[in-house]
Amino acid sequence: MVRTAQAEDNLAGNEKECMKQSVEIAHFRQQCCLGIDAQTAMPSLLRALRLLIGSQANSFYWADYNGDIDNVYMEQLFPGDMAAHFFREFLNNPADDYSALGIRKFLPPGSLVGSSARLFPKSFYRSDMYNLIWRPRRRQEMLWARVRDAQGRANGIALMRESGDPAFTEHEEQRLGQLVPYLAHAINARPSAPSRLVYDGESAIVLLDHCGRIQHESIEGRRLLLLAAHERLAPGTVDWKGDSVLPLVLAKLRESVEVLMAGRPAPPPVFELQNAWGKFVLRGYPLETGKLTGNSLIAVLIERHVPISLKLMQVMRSLPLSAKQKEVCLLLTEGASYRAVAERLSVRQSTVIDHVRKIYGKFDVRSHHELLRKLIRADPGTPTLPFCRPRGQPCAVALCSSSAK
Repeated sequence: MVRTAQAEDNLAGNEKECMKQSVEIAHFRQQCCLGIDAQTAMPSLLRALRLLIGSQANSFYWADYNGDIDNVYMEQLFPGDMAAHFFREFLNNPADDYSALGIRKFLPPGSLVGSSARLFPKSFYRSDMYNLIWRPRRRQEMLWARVRDAQGRANGIALMRESGDPAFTEHEEQRLGQLVPYLAHAINARPSAPSRLVYDGESAIVLLDHCGRIQHESIEGRRLLLLAAHERLAPGTVDWKGDSVLPLVLAKLRESVEVLMAGRPAPPPVFELQNAWGKFVLRGYPLETGKLTGNSLIAVLIERHVPISLKLMQVMRSLPLSAKQKEVCLLLTEGASYRAVAERLSVRQSTVIDHVRKIYGKFDVRSHHELLRKLIRADPGTPTLPFCRPRGQPCAVALCSSSAK
């Protein structure tokens, strides 16, 4: 059979897509195996999932020993009133079939993954959950999975698509099911020692009035403030409608800036807060010169810092390194010797030296310290998030566990 030029191009494109998927899967597995607190790692893990399974917003739900949800991370926050209603009525409501707690009953026995399009009855589109939560946010379909931890708690992950997006495919359901064990491994991590924290590229600005109250905040600013203020996002822990996020810290930042602008001594307008989501650095800046008035606004820059290994994984994702070179690079920046790297990767020390020589050449450095400085300063950028593959024959990507070791 003679192949046409178009068929050859399609085959080459499919093979290229398969290779790209393999790289992204390996990257996801490696992030899950870093041994970082799951709350700190979750924003990065959910971003990585969007590259593997196209979606508009992902969420992770932690469960307690009674099965109730006691912590949530959402990539896209609901507006205040809607968030308050969701947490009060639709999070832990076993009486509502479509609450975050209730949807578990739709998973067939023994199944880890399910999609709303396949499992929800038509009555869902007449339910309060759909009309009050989904439809206003243009949510159309959900792919979710049960992620059990070492204690047997039934945590969950949800991937959302909006109106007009293609439906989740059976292949994507299978892919999420294959990734669930790595997610379970990540949420079972118990970090034994504090790690060096570095800026991970997540930042936002909020504006304060003369009393330190928020006058303007972006969605990203709201998200970072919530994570900085609350160890857990759970029912009863957040006043979603009120202006209760970090009121004392924000007021102190405003006061410090005002004193400095008046020419009086004051500490720098910088505060650091650290919890399971990471470290948050807040810095205050005046938007005008001279003494501040009652109408003056203060800008607060919020930055999130994460363990250095997570930052390096984000940076190395887009670097011209093989999967093995990335592993070597990560171990080197953690201070491992050549011998330790060789033992960790089960290779000869001469193989490690060869990898190191190639890594140094690619980055034009001559030592571990130079390499680390260059990687930390590198901007991981915002990766392009390709949506789902067109309907048709998907590429078969083997999720072998060897590269996760």
